[in-house]
Amino acid sequence: MKRLARALGMSYSRFQPVFKAHIGMAPHQYLLDVRLNLARYWLTDSDLAVSEIADRLGFSTVYYFSRLLKQSPGSSPFTYRRC
Repeated sequence: MKRLARALGMSYSRFQPVFKAHIGMAPHQYLLDVRLNLARYWLTDSDLAVSEIADRLGFSTVYYFSRLLKQSPGSSPFTYRRC
């Protein structure tokens, strides 16, 4: 997001409120939502291992990834995989 702000010719501190005004959420939260939505897609429509998905999306550990996914819609990666 900081590179995006620079590409737009603004500081990150200026970028954050502008982004939130247009998108409705902070840049960090938006990026996290995008990553979790992609994870849900891969869990339901691919054969990638949960650890592979977590790694590809840049989560530090599979446990952190799993915890975030559970908090968001309330389902674990393994629940998504079974659906």
